[in-house]
Amino acid sequence: MGVKEPFGDKVKQGFEGRDLGVAPMAGFEDDEETVSHAVRLHRKRKDALQKIFKSMGMDLGTGIRMVVYKWLDDRMKGRG
Repeated sequence: MGVKEPFGDKVKQGFEGRDLGVAPMAGFEDDEETVSHAVRLHRKRKDALQKIFKSMGMDLGTGIRMVVYKWLDDRMKGRG
């Protein structure tokens, strides 16, 4: 079994040298430290969460991330 090439490298190569019709964004370096993690949710709870977060202008992943960060922030206050 060979070593897999990171998927992000393939995507990046696909856009190299292309005119995307937008000016390059200064100050936004490639994020090399972001990772993803799967979360198992019951289908009905997932659907409910999607509706709640959508009403707040977020998708499911962004909403879950917001809740986790808020929870961590609340827990860590005063522990500096």
